Amino acid sequence: MARRRSSGGIWIAGFLILGLLGITGFLVAEGLIDLPFDLPFGKKDEERFEQPPGTVPVPVAPRPIPAYTKITRDHLFQAGGRPSVIFLKPEQLPGGALTDIGDIVGRVLAADKPRGRGFLDSDFLPKGTRAGITAGIPPGKRALRIDAQTVTGFHDLHVGDHFDLLATLPVQASPEDLASVSPGGSYAPLLRLEAKLGNLHKGAVVHVLVQDGVCVSPVIVRAEPTTIRSLTQGTSSRRLPKEEVWIAVDPDEVAPLLQAQAVEASLVAVARSGHPDDPADLETPELPPMSPFGELADEARGGTSFLGDMTVIEQIKGTERALLAVPRRRSEEAVALEIDPDVTQPTPGVKEQR
Repeated sequence: MARRRSSGGIWIAGFLILGLLGITGFLVAEGLIDLPFDLPFGKKDEERFEQPPGTVPVPVAPRPIPAYTKITRDHLFQAGGRPSVIFLKPEQLPGGALTDIGDIVGRVLAADKPRGRGFLDSDFLPKGTRAGITAGIPPGKRALRIDAQTVTGFHDLHVGDHFDLLATLPVQASPEDLASVSPGGSYAPLLRLEAKLGNLHKGAVVHVLVQDGVCVSPVIVRAEPTTIRSLTQGTSSRRLPKEEVWIAVDPDEVAPLLQAQAVEASLVAVARSGHPDDPADLETPELPPMSPFGELADEARGGTSFLGDMTVIEQIKGTERALLAVPRRRSEEAVALEIDPDVTQPTPGVKEQR
C-alpha cells in the first residue's frame, strides 16, 4: 500500500511540473516574462532584436488596443521594456505608416487595433481629440446610450456605420370612431365608407427620428445593478446584463428620440449604404397619419386625405357642437389654374362677335 501511494504521488508531481513548464513557455513566448538566462536556441535578446541591414523598425501593437484609447509608451513596449517592433524594408512600408514613436504617443485611436499591427496616420483621430467615448462623436452631434434590446437593427452595426432611426406608433382610431365625428349630414355614409376602404383601424404612423446617425460603439453588455424584492427573501441587489449601444445624432433629434422612448414606440434602425458615393443628403421619408378631414392633413409633410375634395366644418346649435363633412370650396386661384391658357375665354358681359 505504501508503494502504491508513493507511486501515485510521483505521477501527480510529474503532471504539476509539466504544467508549470507549459505555462512558463507560454508566458515567455508572449513576452510577458523574461528568463534570467539565455534562450535554449542560443540567441540573446539583443541578438534577436538586432536590426537587419537595410530595414526600418516599425512599431506594432504588442496586444489588442480598443478604439478611442490614447496611446502611451506602455502600449508600444512588451514586458521587460522591450520595444514591440518589426523590421521592414522601405519599399515594404504602406502609405502613411508611422515609424517614429513620437508620432504615435499621445494620439487617440479611431478604431480597434489588433495585436501585431502597425500604425497608420489614418488610424488616429485629429490631434487634440479627448480619449474615451466622446472621441467617437462627430463634430456637431450629440451621443446617447440606447438600450439595444428595445431597438431593432443595432446588433449588426459596427463603429462608424451610418443609419436612420424610425419610430412606429399604431393609429388608435377605428371606423366607428371616425363615423361618430359626423353625427349628421348627407355625407355621413360616405365618411363611414371611406373609413372602411382606408382601413384606418389597421394603420400606423411612422416618424423618422434620426437622419444619418452614427454608431459610436458596438453593442456592449453592461452589468446593471437591480433591486429585487421578494416576500420570502426580502430585498436583494443583483447585477443583470443589459445590452447597450452608443449612437451620435443631431442636437435637434435628441428630444424627439427621448419622447419616442417615453411613449414606448417601436424603434427600428435602418442601416445606410457604406459606399463612398452614397448621397449624404438623401433622407428617408416618413409616413404621417392619414387625416380624414382634408384641410387638417399636414400637406407640408406629405399628409393625405382619403376624402379627396371633402372637408370638415364645425356646426354649433345652441350648446351642441358637431363636425360635419361637406364638399371643399375651391378657391379662385385653383379655378384659374384649371383654365387652359392657350384657349381664349370670352370676357364676361361681352357678346362674342361673329
